[in-house]
Amino acid sequence: FGAPSIGSSSSTKGGYGATGVDKDASGPMIFELSTLKTKRTFCGVTQFTAPDGEVGIPLWLMERLVINPGDIVQVRKVNLPRAEFLKLQPHSKQFLKVPDPKAWLESILPKFVALTVGDVFDAEFAGQIIKFDVLECVPARAVRITDVDVKVDFAPPLDMEDENSSDDTKEKKEENEDSSTADAKKAKTKVLDDAVLGAKEKKKQSLPDEAKKENGAVTKIAIRLSNGNRIQRLFYHTDTLASVMDFVDAYETKYEKFSLVSNYPKRLF
Repeated sequence: FGAPSIGSSSSTKGGYGATGVDKDASGPMIFELSTLKTKRTFCGVTQFTAPDGEVGIPLWLMERLVINPGDIVQVRKVNLPRAEFLKLQPHSKQFLKVPDPKAWLESILPKFVALTVGDVFDAEFAGQIIKFDVLECVPARAVRITDVDVKVDFAPPLDMEDENSSDDTKEKKEENEDSSTADAKKAKTKVLDDAVLGAKEKKKQSLPDEAKKENGAVTKIAIRLSNGNRIQRLFYHTDTLASVMDFVDAYETKYEKFSLVSNYPKRLF
């Protein structure tokens, strides 16, 4: 994800503005950062002051990419869809003390440009730092969060998952839920499911045309999804792993982070 704190080339070309605003599109410029280890995330830019061929990246972003000073990073300008829904998980129960979590988060998110499933970001409350995992993003795994009206949901804090709660207490809580609350939950689930399915359909339509043999060297890649369905597609040898991930994301029905694993030799991507 990106706080606007990456430095890039000092030159300004095309629609790039010195303040990090894309003159050829609405909103700030967004860049994809990727490494040779196939790690990637997205961020914005504050100013173009770094020497040619170099970028200045804050420590927390280096930790996200698992890189050290001097490592090679690929930088690519991209356009991301506007966020429609986010699901976040705080690491600490301290988050439960926030009086109005969504209003508080609205004051935090403007510091960032984009969020990606799997990202971790920090936010301060009452002098303490609370970390958040990004569990879900709709309509894509990476979304723009500037100038958007986004719905946000929260998973239970991580440090609560280790606490033991009796089955009797859970059953009693379920019995005490009135029908209106249950109906509201079902309605919310349906809205989210419809939003995800609609986002997947948009994702399919936005995919580039499948590679053709007459246009260059191609490879057929077959993927078995989590529901057992098998999909396949031709890719050019020049396509990146990100292109394969976007293709899989368009058909994977579970809106959670995933990895690709080859059968033989067994390798995790």
